[in-house]
Amino acid sequence: MSTTPIPDWFTKALEALRCGDSAGFLSMYADDAIHEVPLAPAGRPPELVGRAAIAEYAALLPTVARFTAFEDLRAHVSDDVLIVEFTGTGTRVGSDEPLRLAYVWFITHDCGRVSRIRDYTMSRP
Repeated sequence: MSTTPIPDWFTKALEALRCGDSAGFLSMYADDAIHEVPLAPAGRPPELVGRAAIAEYAALLPTVARFTAFEDLRAHVSDDVLIVEFTGTGTRVGSDEPLRLAYVWFITHDCGRVSRIRDYTMSRP
């Protein structure tokens, strides 16, 4: 595994997420994709199965968080797995409280069509 440039399909999806464009973000997912969140807080689903379920959840994101940037992106590739680490910054909708999240995503894909993401997200100071 080696450090590699961030694939275009992923940077486009992050830019869509930053802009609150849920449909643009979802364009990277296959119809039968699975988005796992092993560290999901109580009351949030630990797994979203299918693009429709992921879309329903992603549609809520702009009502909770307004991202201004995704920074410190690092990628590692091994066959059909992309591992990305990055930091999302912005504000919480409603309170304008600063938001800083650390992400590590293990993404299984076929030429930019995501079949599975294991999403490890934590708040950062």
